[in-house]
Amino acid sequence: MKITEHKSVRGLGDEHHMIIINWFDRDWKILITDNSFQKITTVQLWETNKWINFLGRSSEEVAVYNAIINNEIVKLKYKVK
Repeated sequence: MKITEHKSVRGLGDEHHMIIINWFDRDWKILITDNSFQKITTVQLWETNKWINFLGRSSEEVAVYNAIINNEIVKLKYKVK
C-alpha cells in the first residue's frame, strides 16, 4: 500500500481527507469526512465517475475499507457510519 496523494480540508464542523492509495495494482480515490456535529465519519470511494459507499464488492475493496476503519491510513475522529 502506498499513499500517492493526500489533501486535507477543514470546514465548519467537517474535516475532509481526499486520498489516493496505490494498492492491489489499482489507484483507490477515497474521500473521508469527519463530521463533528453528528460525531460520525463517512468513507466514500470514487468509482464510475461518482462517489459511492464501500460495498464489499471484492476482497480488495474489503481490505482497503478495513485499513481505513482500523486507522492504518489516516486517524479517524469518529466511528465510521
